Amino acid sequence: MARLDQQWDELDAAFAAFNPSVAAAFRHARAAGMTPEGLSSVNFPNRPTAYVAFQAQPSGRMRLFNASGEET
Repeated sequence: MARLDQQWDELDAAFAAFNPSVAAAFRHARAAGMTPEGLSSVNFPNRPTAYVAFQAQPSGRMRLFNASGEET
């Protein structure tokens, strides 16, 4: 569990200053039970529409999270 926490903290730190919307999307994905290993893509065409995509295990279904906490 400590390793997962460290991975999440590293992702958050990497994006927090660069694009806070992406960092917020990571926090929502983490709260939803995603793991860093499932990260598929980070998309931020502009700050308000940033989202992150994760592949859910074991279903393999893609789940998208935005900075507002909405899963799309």
